Amino acid sequence: MNKKLILLTGVLLQLVCSIALATEKLGTGTSVISFDNLDYGYQWSNDDLHEFTPEGQSVTGDWKDMLTLSHYTDISNAIELAEATQDILAHYEEAGGIVLGLESIEPVDNQASEYILAVVFGADEVAEFAFVRFRLQEGMGMSIAYAHRAYGEDAHKQINGWMKTHGSRLKQKIIALNDIPAYSEFQKNGTHELMSSFKHAI
Repeated sequence: MNKKLILLTGVLLQLVCSIALATEKLGTGTSVISFDNLDYGYQWSNDDLHEFTPEGQSVTGDWKDMLTLSHYTDISNAIELAEATQDILAHYEEAGGIVLGLESIEPVDNQASEYILAVVFGADEVAEFAFVRFRLQEGMGMSIAYAHRAYGEDAHKQINGWMKTHGSRLKQKIIALNDIPAYSEFQKNGTHELMSSFKHAI
């Protein structure tokens, strides 16, 4: 369970860390995910966490929009997925996040139930809102997180306005996002460049 918490919390909590940035492209179709009329390009992987941003936005800079895929190799059924979702929700709250809601997505075509969580985090002059969708993919647990950030002294006000304008639409978009890479597409070999001591995320 600790591994799952570390992976997802890494997306939403401010920290200074060392990560491995993948310098090679992934397989066909993996380097880009289309979401809300934008192409999100692959940026880096750290174990089973993989981040994508639109063109011109870098995970090492002041990005505004990000998609994060996390695979949980120790989750293989609906019960384990539900338990992990609750554990991660509790961890967000302990870390100071404001959980706006958790909803169950009814199963379709005999698939396991899915869950979507909305959470807000804040720090000095930075605020972040995220939808995190939990599901099974090819018999393995995974999450798809869409995060949006605002910067500046009024970052929290910006995020509140942004949520009112875009929240409902993007919730449906993340629920409907199914054209995403499988776990096997991230199992690759290649050279990695070590990047250290930078502010990765809220």
